[in-house]
Amino acid sequence: LALTYAISYADYASLPETMQAIVEEPFSSYYQGFDRLDARSLYLAYHEGYSGFKKKTYRKKPWLIKVADRVQTRSTKYQQQYWGCAKELKKKRFFFF
Repeated sequence: LALTYAISYADYASLPETMQAIVEEPFSSYYQGFDRLDARSLYLAYHEGYSGFKKKTYRKKPWLIKVADRVQTRSTKYQQQYWGCAKELKKKRFFFF
């Protein structure tokens, strides 16, 4: 069982290099050779398996390529939304009643 969590880039960048390596390790050990922001390739590798992805078996499945393109579009959209409001989310607000 792997525990996953998300941290902001600012939090990641503020970590010492040794801690950054620990944070990166689970991802890099499984998804070697993939860009973290390439949701299309990550989805295809997930669906086809690593060896199927290397053999490019997904090329025979046009429907799968369309789905992977939609996954990439959605990923890009969510990333833009998050980074667009990340500064707002970081502001500390206290409401007193």
